[in-house]
Amino acid sequence: MHIERFGTVPLPVTAVQLTEDNLDDAAQWCNGQIMGIKLPRNEQLVEFHCRGEECRAEVGNWIVSYDPHTFYAYPDDIFQERFISY
Repeated sequence: MHIERFGTVPLPVTAVQLTEDNLDDAAQWCNGQIMGIKLPRNEQLVEFHCRGEECRAEVGNWIVSYDPHTFYAYPDDIFQERFISY
């Protein structure tokens, strides 16, 4: 048996951490909409299409773009674990 080592190919992404101040811009960027507009800003969500279903990002989450049409939401701790800035 021949065992080999492999690594994953880095996949460059663009991302923004959702804040109270950038809710509108982030929603526009990911072609989403703000949910809960009558709630305080820190409780509002951005909802957007993600791999055929609806995703929601809360303030503090990261919205990640894998390509111009594919977005995903990650909690901050998961984002920090999986992605590095370069």
